[in-house]
Amino acid sequence: MLEHIQTIVKNIHFWDIAVIATNIFLFVFAGLILNLIQGRKLDSHRRPRLLTLRALSFFLLILYVLSLIPGITFGVKDCNNDSCATEIIKLLTESGVTLIVSYVLMFLAHLLIIKRFGRVKEVQGETIHYETYQSRLVTIVILAVVTSFLLLTLLSIWSLESWLRQTTVLGGLVVIIYFTKDLWLPDNINGLILLYKTDVIPGSLVRVKKLDLLGVTLRTSLIETAFRDLVHGQRIVIPNAMFRNQVIEILNREDKTSFKDYVEFNIGYGTEVKVIKSFLQSTWESACELESGINADYEPRFNVINTGDHAVTWRLSYSLQNPYRIKKAQMAISEAALVSSDEFSIGLNTPITHRILEP
Repeated sequence: MLEHIQTIVKNIHFWDIAVIATNIFLFVFAGLILNLIQGRKLDSHRRPRLLTLRALSFFLLILYVLSLIPGITFGVKDCNNDSCATEIIKLLTESGVTLIVSYVLMFLAHLLIIKRFGRVKEVQGETIHYETYQSRLVTIVILAVVTSFLLLTLLSIWSLESWLRQTTVLGGLVVIIYFTKDLWLPDNINGLILLYKTDVIPGSLVRVKKLDLLGVTLRTSLIETAFRDLVHGQRIVIPNAMFRNQVIEILNREDKTSFKDYVEFNIGYGTEVKVIKSFLQSTWESACELESGINADYEPRFNVINTGDHAVTWRLSYSLQNPYRIKKAQMAISEAALVSSDEFSIGLNTPITHRILEP
């Protein structure tokens, strides 16, 4: 064992030491390097890049350590005991450099694509560079080219070009792709559709009732769409296939000059219509004082929506000048309605009524 290690150390070149040191440097300072390249701090959706870069460097270091163990040749043939370790380190060095360079090139190409074909928008005080349909398509093409180059280079380094001529290998890849298509294909197709239609973009206020979602869109990738919940502020990630399968309400389209919302009240029978309208008018005026997001320049509308068995459903429709404050506006109206109900002696609870039919 000691002689084996001495032989390896004796045959290690400066280039091998440089590669090992570079991998250690990448593992430790990967976050700093990505920050310098991007020009901004890493947020939660950029962390996978950091983890990938560190995983590549760590994996290569592990392979170097394993190469020190006698008998481990990683499938390398035709090497004697003296030259086998040196040959393995050479192959690992070339493979590691190829992997890291390919990843960095893909990363830089993605940044350039976003800058060239993407868009920039300010969402809640934060500047976001987001992808478009064109940028995603170009990214897919470049990813395919870089992946093909990486695969061919690795096969050439390890002298495995014959694999490309074996139908069993290619057939195995086709089988894997076919049986896993249900896991990745629907989300990818729906992601491209979302990027192409440009209805849901960073900054869009979206409501999906079946998913109990009311949030601001942060980004859309080929796999998922991320939102910032408008009530609790947490990050919500939904697969694209699940998201597009729902009824999606886009509340703040750029072509809309104002946004309208409503709050409904169940009021029992027996109260005069003019009293109810006065109550709703007072509720709206008080809510305007409580919440600045309500547009006080547009008068509200009062409509009967349903005459039910126990109560009449009244709808108070109002206008918002800031759709991002929709929940605050609803809470302000509910609070104002509670106060006004005492003033007008109107119960907001749905009464339980029954009628005895004469025989």
